Amino acid sequence: MASVWKPKKGMIAREVSTNLFLFYFVHELDIQKVLNEGPWSYEQSLLLLKQIEPNTPPHGIHLTHADFWVQAYNIPTGMRTTKTAKMVGAFIGSFISANISILEGLWKDFMRVRVRMDVSKPLNRKMRVKPSSGYPFYIEFKYERLPTFCFLCGLIGQNE
Repeated sequence: MASVWKPKKGMIAREVSTNLFLFYFVHELDIQKVLNEGPWSYEQSLLLLKQIEPNTPPHGIHLTHADFWVQAYNIPTGMRTTKTAKMVGAFIGSFISANISILEGLWKDFMRVRVRMDVSKPLNRKMRVKPSSGYPFYIEFKYERLPTFCFLCGLIGQNE
């Protein structure tokens, strides 16, 4: 049985196979920072990260999702609520959280939502909303720290 070398401080990366790496961290805080502050990219290519349990073979892990901050624009002032943030998150992928401080104040022109997205699917550019009273409108999305993607088809990882 081969032993795994563990660093005394910081992080070490080991290539398991082509484009598959294991990252070893000493401190749980470092792991949480890397997982919570992404998305991360290298040379404009998205790094898909997932925490695995010790002794889990990395080849069986499905890397298809990444967490992004999304800015949602054109939301009427009265609808800038946590409920709307959850609706936006569910439309794009899975809602994680919303930056509540962005929801406060009339001068803010967007809502910031943290979303887990399936990166094998095209990016959503806008969402049609039909309120119970009033006219339908579109919420437009801007993705923060977005890596290479195709402007035509919306897929991450390709640029043509």
